Amino acid sequence: MKEIGVEESVSKLSQDLLDELHVTYLERSQEKGFPDGCCTRVNKDVASNLGFRYREGQFKLDFPNSEGELLPDHAWCEDTDKIIIDLTAHQFNRNLNKPVFEGVQIIRPEDPLYQRYMPLEKSPAA
Repeated sequence: MKEIGVEESVSKLSQDLLDELHVTYLERSQEKGFPDGCCTRVNKDVASNLGFRYREGQFKLDFPNSEGELLPDHAWCEDTDKIIIDLTAHQFNRNLNKPVFEGVQIIRPEDPLYQRYMPLEKSPAA
C-alpha cells in the first residue's frame, strides 16, 4: 500500500489514496463477518498503512442494538483536518433511521453523520 504522511488531509485526498481506501475496503469486506466487530482491526490497519490517526469511541444509534446499547464502542480513522474515514460504519445500519451506504465513508464536520462519532478523548489542539 502507498504510505502517506499524517499531514496530508483527506480534504486534499489524491485519487491514488482514494483508490487505496476502496481497494482496502473491497479486500476487508470479503472477511467473514465483516463489518460487524471489525472496526478496531480494520481501522488500525488503515491508520497504520495510510498515515491517518486511529480513533476509538462510541457511535450514537437511533435504536438500541441487540445488547440494548445506544452508544456502542466503535473505531475509525481521522485526518489532520478532523475528517473521519470509516470503512465499517454500515455495521450500524439496522439501528439508524437513515442507513449509510456500504463502502468507504469520508465524513466532514458539516455532515450530520459526523455528530454520531464520540471519541473517547478529545483531539489535541492543532
